[in-house]
Amino acid sequence: MAIPHFLVVGAGIVGAACARELAREGNRVTVIDSGPGAGLQGGTAAGMGHVVVNEGDPDTLKLCLRGRELWRSDAPPMSERDSYWETGTLWIAEDEETLLQLEGAQKKLESVGVVSERIDGRQLIKLEPALAPDLAGGLRVPHDGVIYAPTAAREFLNASPKVTCHFGVSVKNIGDGMVELTDGRIFEGEAVIVATGISVLTILGEAGARLAEKVSLYPREGHLAITARGTRILDHHIVEAGYQKAAHST
Repeated sequence: MAIPHFLVVGAGIVGAACARELAREGNRVTVIDSGPGAGLQGGTAAGMGHVVVNEGDPDTLKLCLRGRELWRSDAPPMSERDSYWETGTLWIAEDEETLLQLEGAQKKLESVGVVSERIDGRQLIKLEPALAPDLAGGLRVPHDGVIYAPTAAREFLNASPKVTCHFGVSVKNIGDGMVELTDGRIFEGEAVIVATGISVLTILGEAGARLAEKVSLYPREGHLAITARGTRILDHHIVEAGYQKAAHST
């Protein structure tokens, strides 16, 4: 009996995770990416790797919780430098009004069983002495963490010999169970998973154009400086409580 064969376009964290799961189920997987390696471009390379349960709408909250559970239990083997690190998230409030908003956030988290702890300004400084001394307080979510996403994507793909990768190649056309590269090669499989982030709108051609008419997809501007793990000034992943509202409004 022939082993089913699947094609994954995009070797970021999503594409790599899909490839690993398909290989675990006994399938052959071909991964295609225009970058030089797994997780080295797009959102995976640009993201902060913050594994956080976010108090958004109920469906998003449940999705975040499930994702965090999987990262804690099923992250790929990595060095201590890159692996899942349970730092916890500390949402900080500059004033009493923002602190009150965090109380509402805590209730949403508690509704789905997420452990969290409200802390006042004095407790905040004991936890993180490097923070400004005049902050009103915060909300600590102890089981959140961080991971270095490019390494995670690479190790997802290295986890199984059933996964074959083709890097530095460009896709010309995607059809039903088929991917054609600009160099003329054609790969065929049971199905194609397209995990290229924002570029899905262009890589799918006419189908991508139709998708753009129905779904609003835009790149988000931002800049991150990823530092090596070493001597730490802060122990938690620190987030200003007003960030989420500001980010969602842009």
